Amino acid sequence: DDDDGADEEEEEPPDQSQVLDRKRDRLDGLEVYAVVSAISAGTMVAVFDSYQPAGGDVFDLFHQGRYLEFLMSAIFLITGSVGIVCSLHCIFIFSLVTMYGRTAIGMDRDDALDIFFAGTGIQRFHGFRTFVGSLYALMFELIVVITSKVSDKPFVHLLAVIVTSRLMYNVYSDTQIVMDKASVIFAPRPQISSDSTKDDASLSLGSIGNNSDDESIAIPALTDDDNACSQTEFTPSTSLSSSLDLRN
Repeated sequence: DDDDGADEEEEEPPDQSQVLDRKRDRLDGLEVYAVVSAISAGTMVAVFDSYQPAGGDVFDLFHQGRYLEFLMSAIFLITGSVGIVCSLHCIFIFSLVTMYGRTAIGMDRDDALDIFFAGTGIQRFHGFRTFVGSLYALMFELIVVITSKVSDKPFVHLLAVIVTSRLMYNVYSDTQIVMDKASVIFAPRPQISSDSTKDDASLSLGSIGNNSDDESIAIPALTDDDNACSQTEFTPSTSLSSSLDLRN
C-alpha cells in the first residue's frame, strides 16, 4: 500500500504555482540579455566617441604609410558600428519579450505565453547571437584603444597588439567553453524507465556530464509547444552554444 501511495504522489501534476514561478524565472533570465546589452551599448558608444585616429583621418594614415594604425582604426570603426547595432537589436528583442511575457502572466494567459514563446523562438535566437556579437565587438574596441595608448613606434605597437589579443583570446576561449558546456541544460531529458529509482536517475544524469568532453548535444528542433521537447538524439562532434533555450 505504501508503494502504491508513493507512485500516486509521483504521478501528480506539478503545482501551478511552481509552473508560474518557473515561467517568471525564465523571463528574468531573458531580461538579463537586455540589461547587459544596454550596458555594453553605452560602453561602446562612449569608447567610440572618445577614440580619435592619429592625424584625425583614417585614410590619411594609409596614404602616409602607417598601415598598422590604419588597420587598427578600420577594425575599431567597423567592430564599433556593428557592435552598437547588435546591442540595440538585443535590447529591443528581449525587452519586448519580457514585457509581453509578464503581461501574459499578469492577465492569467499562460496558454498565450506558451504560444508567444513558440512563435518568437527564431527572434530570441537571433537576439542571443547579436548579444554575443556585441560583447565580442566590445572586446575588439578595447584591444584597439588599449594598444593605441602604448607607443607610436610600429614595433612596440604591434607587440602590444599581439599581447593584448592573446589575453583577450583567453576570455573568448573560456566564454565558448562555458556556452558549450551549458548544452546539457537545454538538451532533451534522458529516457528513464518507470521502475527506475532516484539513484538510477542521478547516475544517468551524471553519465551525461562525464561524457560532455567527448560529445556535445545537438540543437533541439523548434516545436509549436513551448513546453514540448523534440526527439533530437545525442550526436557526437556537434558544436553548440547556450542559445538552445532561446529556440524553444
